[in-house]
Amino acid sequence: MEPEVQWYRTGADEVGVRQFLVQDPDGYLLRPQSAVGTRP
Repeated sequence: MEPEVQWYRTGADEVGVRQFLVQDPDGYLLRPQSAVGTRP
C-alpha cells in the first residue's frame, strides 16, 4: 500500500498518522506509522 495520512477521532479531536502497509515473507501485514499531529 502506498503511504497515506489517516485521521482517527479521539473524543472532540482527531489524531493524524502517516502510515503504509507491507507484507513480510510469512504473510503477516505490518503497518509502520508516525504521528502527524492533532486537529479539532
